[in-house]
Amino acid sequence: MLLGSSLPIRGGDDTMTTYEKLSLLIQFSMLIVEVLRCFYS
Repeated sequence: MLLGSSLPIRGGDDTMTTYEKLSLLIQFSMLIVEVLRCFYS
């Protein structure tokens, strides 16, 4: 999958702030919504 390389999971987890985690989560969920919308439209 292409997503794994772009997500900052490997080690720099402690340096991320709560806001960065939240925005990343929001972007990821919006991406999932877009993919599901493409499949079920």
